[in-house]
Amino acid sequence: MIRDKTDLQPASLTWRPGNMPESNAFGDIYFNPEAGLGETRYVFLEGIGAPAVWQEAMDFSIGETGFGTGLNFLATWHLWRETARQGARLNYVSVEGFPLAKADLAKALAVWPELALEAADLIEAYPPLHPGFHRIELDGGRVSLTLLFGDVVAMLDQLSGPVDAWFLDGFAPSKNPDMWQPAVYAQLARLSKPGAGLATFTAAGHVRRGLADAGFGMAKMPGFGRKRECLRGRLVEPTANWNGRPWFAPPIPLPKGASVAVIGAGIAGVSVAQALQQAGYDCAIYERADRAATVGSGNHTGLVQPRLTAANSPEGRFNAASFLFAIRHYDRLDRTDPVWLPQRGVMQLARAREDVDRFNRLIAEKRLPVDQMMLLSPEQASEKAGIPIDREALYFPKAGALKPRALVPGLIGGCPVHYGRTIERLQREGTHWHLLDAAENMIAQADAVVIACGAFMRGLWPMADMPLHANRGQVAHVKASTLSAQLKTGLSCGGYICPPVEIDGEVAHVTGASYGNWRDDPAAESWRDLDPEDEQMNLDGLGKIVPNLGDLQPLSGMPGRAGLRATIPDHMPVMGPLPDEGYFDQNYGDLHHGKPARLYPAAQYHPGLYCLTGLASRGLQTAPFLASALVDLMVGRPCGLTRDFLEAVHPARFQIRRLQRRKRRYS
Repeated sequence: MIRDKTDLQPASLTWRPGNMPESNAFGDIYFNPEAGLGETRYVFLEGIGAPAVWQEAMDFSIGETGFGTGLNFLATWHLWRETARQGARLNYVSVEGFPLAKADLAKALAVWPELALEAADLIEAYPPLHPGFHRIELDGGRVSLTLLFGDVVAMLDQLSGPVDAWFLDGFAPSKNPDMWQPAVYAQLARLSKPGAGLATFTAAGHVRRGLADAGFGMAKMPGFGRKRECLRGRLVEPTANWNGRPWFAPPIPLPKGASVAVIGAGIAGVSVAQALQQAGYDCAIYERADRAATVGSGNHTGLVQPRLTAANSPEGRFNAASFLFAIRHYDRLDRTDPVWLPQRGVMQLARAREDVDRFNRLIAEKRLPVDQMMLLSPEQASEKAGIPIDREALYFPKAGALKPRALVPGLIGGCPVHYGRTIERLQREGTHWHLLDAAENMIAQADAVVIACGAFMRGLWPMADMPLHANRGQVAHVKASTLSAQLKTGLSCGGYICPPVEIDGEVAHVTGASYGNWRDDPAAESWRDLDPEDEQMNLDGLGKIVPNLGDLQPLSGMPGRAGLRATIPDHMPVMGPLPDEGYFDQNYGDLHHGKPARLYPAAQYHPGLYCLTGLASRGLQTAPFLASALVDLMVGRPCGLTRDFLEAVHPARFQIRRLQRRKRRYS
């Protein structure tokens, strides 16, 4: 488990002449002052056999210890652009314990004008200095960079997915021994494909022997410039890749060229389809309605705001990580097709003194980067919001309101969508899945299926051993007043109100939302009918958020909208391969005896069957994060989610808990 380490120290630098950065912590320079790019190309790229090593691959993964200035990554990306196959994808994963601040990164990379194009894109997308995994999509999805900010052993321990080649950089072993130790070498071996290449600038004897002990065949090679020797190697003694509990082991990757059917055209389904297209897979979406985003993703506006916890809980850490990913994801989309309302920022208003104390704890414990969360006085909050605020507020300047009705269809891209197709049952025939309607007619077949239809999943795959519930929510559309039209941020305080937007030809706000269990069949769609009690509750809630807004009235022509959420009692979503229930019962049925996990076999799943559901009211925030990770698992590449998160959202977690407690299955 990732411990409660929310403090990350940025690199402290001394600048030598010529924009040459030197680490004050390690007393070493980041690159060769005479020919740093030439050394990168010789030691690392030539060291793993690039570009020949990837020219036949459609998906190639490189791992690195010591991101530093990003020079190795940029040189790799530059060569990849020139030499990789059309449609191929580069996955680059790099660990860094002392990341450079963005301004220092830009200053250091200005030395290399031949990499200026790639450097500009990296600097623009560079994540905040916050511990954990940070996935960045570049080159239109053709290149992914996953930065692991934190202790090298702890970060690698949380990484899953095999790597094709390694760059071992960092500072000299004598100055940075933590980067060059047996625990690191063991993780490199665990994360490597059989025959994975490895290259490093050092030829230190203890490094060569340590890598050999971990299973790499190592050889000395002539060094670059004034360095006499360097090391190159390959993994000759493969080991198991998964280091988590066996019942959460990753599925067998899909073969290249596999077809994928995605069921559901809400934010979950279209996010999966987008990630599949970027990975080079053919996919098609099947949606029961006549258009996208008609159930839980169809509001005129929706807030993206993190739900943080002061305790180091999986839920709190997951919400922080998914929020940071969502902000990068939507900001990138917004540059070409606006998806945010122009009024950015969301305030969480304090309801009592205890809320202010909690806000201060969140800030002190750095649950988000320091520039992405701040406590405002009533005067400061009023200035930011554009209307009078009578209490303190926790302000998230990067949060905001999205336009789901424009966003969701835009994510579909070139993926075919079959509207008005209700899939009632899935049936495995040979190596394919058949998608059947109510009359048992086959609507389509595919090599793999992703169920992303929210609460409708229970009817489609009733054997799923999970407590998935349908939860109805209703929002109100209220006509903006002279005062409320000046609102410049989202506000939340139990309920919420979004900045003004045009609805049915009028300037209005979306406010809400009700929350109630829905026990009827979702397919009956009576949940769409507006409930006057819910409408009144939403209107009453406005006055609790800001008293001056308590008199806003619903639009006459479109007073509100109802949706249906898929919820899970443990407040975590569900993402991953669907377990073979019989195999789990047979092989893990004695978990209640407390046997060590290492004595159990690896999980088995229904081949090519996955789900993404249980996003509750936070689909806009969590769907891109989870969809990216789901496709990582489907493809078999390094995953953008930590192992802790993968296990926390795994579809098998409910059956495992039941077996551990000897309880009956969920129904």
